[in-house]
Amino acid sequence: MNNGLDPREVIARSLGHMVVAGRTYGRELHPDIAPWHCYTLDGGHSILVVLDLGDLGENPTRKELEDRLCPSPVKSVERAGWRMLDGYVVSVLPYDPHLGLVTPEEDDEYGEEYGDGKAAEAPRPTTPETVSRTEYPKQFTKRRDDEIPEIVRWLPQLYRCTASRLEKLERQAERQFPGVFDRLEALREQHAGQWPTWCWMPIGAVRAVLEHDYSTRITRPSGRTGLDPRMIASLGSAGDAAKLAAIGAWRSAGRHVVNFHDSMTATFESQADVLPVGLEERWPLHGVYITFETGPQSSAGLFLHLEWDEQEQRAELRVMMDSAPVTSLADLLAQPVFLAGSTVTEALAQTWTATLMRTNSMMGSSEILDISEDGKFNRMVKEQAAHVGVWVAAAAAICSDDLAVHDAAEALGRMGGGETWPPAVKPDGSAPLLWIAAPRAMYEQAG
Repeated sequence: MNNGLDPREVIARSLGHMVVAGRTYGRELHPDIAPWHCYTLDGGHSILVVLDLGDLGENPTRKELEDRLCPSPVKSVERAGWRMLDGYVVSVLPYDPHLGLVTPEEDDEYGEEYGDGKAAEAPRPTTPETVSRTEYPKQFTKRRDDEIPEIVRWLPQLYRCTASRLEKLERQAERQFPGVFDRLEALREQHAGQWPTWCWMPIGAVRAVLEHDYSTRITRPSGRTGLDPRMIASLGSAGDAAKLAAIGAWRSAGRHVVNFHDSMTATFESQADVLPVGLEERWPLHGVYITFETGPQSSAGLFLHLEWDEQEQRAELRVMMDSAPVTSLADLLAQPVFLAGSTVTEALAQTWTATLMRTNSMMGSSEILDISEDGKFNRMVKEQAAHVGVWVAAAAAICSDDLAVHDAAEALGRMGGGETWPPAVKPDGSAPLLWIAAPRAMYEQAG
């Protein structure tokens, strides 16, 4: 340990379910880097280093150091060299803001599936058909990609990319608001029966917790220096609460991730202006994450959950986009959709009207909203409806009996999580479970 720093604790806290326990390296490592050795799902044997991109400064804080932590191949770190700073391993390694760490593929090292020769035996599944959620990520390790045809290797790659994004978002949320999800779950238990069953927690309740318990940690929106400080704080807490509600609903529901078959894109686009009726009664989980490929080794996605506005007594579908090349809590973008009206366009018109009127009231503006047919407001609503409407259609599909949903691990012929869709709620703090979804008719035709 250095200055009270425990590398094992930092590794567990920083990498979460991306770490495979019980792995040892095949030879002795330098005493500086040995405590920082870890084995990750997507990178194999690694050293958790602080990336030095030339702008680290002379005296970075511990938070600034941990914000740059990145598991890097052992061979790459040894070749590049390192220096020790406040107990952390700091190394200059090639990094691309869109691709992440860029190291030679031959530097990647993987051991046996259940541990290297010197490693303690990892726990085996208790049945031959299923694995625990803790063991589930091992069905998608890079080490096993050669076992399957190249045409389906995108699936384990998608799992690794998606799990990494989601782990990073959870870690950033917990770092900014320590213990917040435990507090919110405790609050939810206290309010059992007071909120609709389909809503994990109203955003207003999340916001109240942030303003009471985390007032000094709330994000301060940039470019708002001319506003009253209380208004700036209010805008910040509203944005933070919306993000935490999306992540919290997904966590509480059991960390389920869905990838739709490519054939469904055209269907979603054709139904983009259809507002589903009775979505609340059919909603299967408090929250779900939709993932999709953006490249051979990259992904993006969005959270979907239902919101209950206690003040207005109104149901909303919440779309929280996670589309930045490198995911970040700060870059999540929220789009509420009132479940009112007959089309998505009408619903968004009501949503935006209410939002703009509330904003004008807060800022003391008397500006009159131009809602003429060819006005700027209506044009913006129609453009946004074409985009958001695709995800509204995806939300409707999740509730449909016409959708066939299968565990991705089982689809690869490997041991799955032993659940069927819609899954039972198991908020056990474990790794994400990936589902692949396609029209049921497609499976029936194939069968």
